[in-house]
Amino acid sequence: MIDYPNWFNHKSESYFTQHLQDFKGKDNLKFLQIGAFTGDGSIWLLDNLLTGRDCTLTDVDRWELDANVNQESHDWFADTEATYDDKVKDYTNIIKHKMPSTTFFARNTESYDFIYLDGDKSEDGVYTDAMAAWKTLKPNGLLVRDDLTLCMPDENWNPAPGMNAFLAAINGQYTVVNQTEQHLLIKKIA
Repeated sequence: MIDYPNWFNHKSESYFTQHLQDFKGKDNLKFLQIGAFTGDGSIWLLDNLLTGRDCTLTDVDRWELDANVNQESHDWFADTEATYDDKVKDYTNIIKHKMPSTTFFARNTESYDFIYLDGDKSEDGVYTDAMAAWKTLKPNGLLVRDDLTLCMPDENWNPAPGMNAFLAAINGQYTVVNQTEQHLLIKKIA
């Protein structure tokens, strides 16, 4: 297998450690992660926050690249799902969905205490995922969007405009916890 980088450790772990400790040890929590990659974030969430009774983590990922991405990238990405499966195999409170996020949200009937969006990085994809996630986030729930400083125009990866459009659409419905590379928002009670 390929030795994949632990991007969660490099970028997200410090934000999560600082801002998510109120979840630690609580019972009956439901977390959703869009974009699980190799499972590093999943393991961290399960080991550090979802330690109470009857907590679940739902991971949604396609574990594949678009056809228009070069073959070298496809070869590098080929083992991500197997790597993920190997890392999470001993956890019984994880629910895996291999599908596009749009398919997941169209079928989903659950609501979540925490949603981490780290999947589609295109402007339209970020907006679509954020709007769908917001509808399933519980009041006082926390939504996090990663990679907001990422900009790779040649691949149409520019999450910030999609996130800005989302924030404008839900203006007045949230409280900002953090607004840097990662936006952390609390959904206000209606």
